[in-house]
Amino acid sequence: MKRFAKWLVRVQIKSYRLLDTFLDLLFPKNLMVQELEKMSAVEFANGSGGHGVDRLFHGHYPPECAEWCRAILTYRDRYVRTAVWELKYRKSAKIASIFGELLVQELAKYAGDSLVIPIPLSEKRRRERGYNQIELILEQLPAGNRWNIELDLLHRKHHTVPQTKLSRAERLKNLDDCFEVTDPQRVVGKNVVIVDDVMTTGSTLRRAREVLLKAGAKEVLGLALAH
Repeated sequence: MKRFAKWLVRVQIKSYRLLDTFLDLLFPKNLMVQELEKMSAVEFANGSGGHGVDRLFHGHYPPECAEWCRAILTYRDRYVRTAVWELKYRKSAKIASIFGELLVQELAKYAGDSLVIPIPLSEKRRRERGYNQIELILEQLPAGNRWNIELDLLHRKHHTVPQTKLSRAERLKNLDDCFEVTDPQRVVGKNVVIVDDVMTTGSTLRRAREVLLKAGAKEVLGLALAH
């Protein structure tokens, strides 16, 4: 099942690249997107063209998750917001590659035997969008990498309304009983890194972490592309 899931993601990436080409012909990308797609991961994180723009996150984390959550980029930067949008809604393979390189650098700080798990989409959202953007990023990790990527170990039991529309209290309630571990024996005694695209209050990562710890995980770190 794990091998099939990875194969399916690879097939989806090839399909989305063809779709990107078709969409580019119908709807030309704006100048910012064109600039983004010319950047390397280093240029994206630290600014291109010698401008020295630092897009890495250096701020404060929500108090509820400050001890166990991390973010790579600052979501206040308009290039970061645009990149996230291009990946999430336009299925940009180039942006997935940039984020993948940055994710590799961040994951290198953690134990090599850690399980790396993407925040799952609901079945409804996956049907609508066609893919999980975090899985596309994880697919960019080099072959033979030292992390154990688990695409099907965490399951979203039901569809939830977008977190951006809710207050802090409503976000937590919205995610009540939302996640489940499909095979608890695979997480017992393991270090886990759960990956999401954008963290606001940390509610999604928090609920996923609680479920994994309850299933027996040793330590669970939440990692977001941007905050």
